[in-house]
Amino acid sequence: MKYTLQKLDGITLWTLNGNLVYSAIGDLQMDARKELGQPHSTKVIMDISEVGLIDSTGMGLLVSSHKLVRSRNGAFCLVNPPEVVRKEMAPLGLLKIFTIYATLENAMEAMRSS
Repeated sequence: MKYTLQKLDGITLWTLNGNLVYSAIGDLQMDARKELGQPHSTKVIMDISEVGLIDSTGMGLLVSSHKLVRSRNGAFCLVNPPEVVRKEMAPLGLLKIFTIYATLENAMEAMRSS
């Protein structure tokens, strides 16, 4: 799992690339907890458009990140989950809890106006 973290106009942007699975997300999980636990992380975008696979650990990371940001009345969204990811998340009802944007541009615009 490769990932980048950027701060843009008060927005925390995570770009994930690879498989969001147990064996590949150790560093991401640790870094996400550290960064999203900061008071300034109240507008968070996770671009998962390049995620190839997701398992329960990956879904848990997304849910816990969402919950942490929302606990401070922040905004959290996902960008363009691939169909393979949507198929894993849908039976659990997870697509209903996340705000999802088709493009990064749409997500950035929404976060700027929130």
